[in-house]
Parts: sequence; C-alpha cells; structure tokens
Amino acid sequence: MRRVRREGRAITKSFSYPKSQDEIIEEIEVIARREGTYFSDIVMEQLQKYVNEHSKSQNPQTEITFFETGLEFAIPNLYRDEENWKKFYDLIKKRPDYDELDRQLNMINNIHNRKLKEF
Repeated sequence: MRRVRREGRAITKSFSYPKSQDEIIEEIEVIARREGTYFSDIVMEQLQKYVNEHSKSQNPQTEITFFETGLEFAIPNLYRDEENWKKFYDLIKKRPDYDELDRQLNMINNIHNRKLKEF
C-alpha cells in the first residue's frame, strides 16, 4: 500500500472497539509503518472496498442463507460472486423453475443490450 496523497483539510472521525481487539489495531499500526502509509489510509481503503461491494445495487444486501431455504425465484443480488451464483443454481431442481429463471435473465439481458446501444 502506498501513502495516499492528502488533499484539503483532514476530517477526524473516531470509532470504538472491544479492548480484546487491541492486537488488531497494534498490528495495523505496525503494517502501516512498514509500508510507509498511515493507519487512516488503511481504514479508508477498507471502507472504500466495503462501499464498492455493498452499494452497487443500492438495496440492502440479502444474506446467502436466504437462498438456501428453497424459496422459489429468490435469486441472489446481481453483484454476488460466482460461488454464490453456483449455490443458487444448485437449488434449481425442476425444468419449469429453470425456464422461469431463463425468461427473467433473458429479459434483463435484453434491457442491458438496449442500454448498451445508448453509448
């Protein structure tokens, strides 16, 4: 990790954590020094990663366990990784269910392709 160029005035935020996790904070400080960066840069990088992973749909994230209950057509969030999609597809046992999913995915793909033509 490289040191982030700081622009403008820094804003101070604080957070709390259990005393039992002091070792994590201490280790982050060691890593930051070793890599020539700041503790806050590491925190901001992880916050940015979290935001990128969880805000794409602008909807609350659904736990994957929701899809393991066998509820029909409760598909994973579009931005889930391949492993979660494979788990979902493993739940499809009947051809009519597959056909319905296929219809939905084709509809989404058609919308997606129409949007692409705008660019």
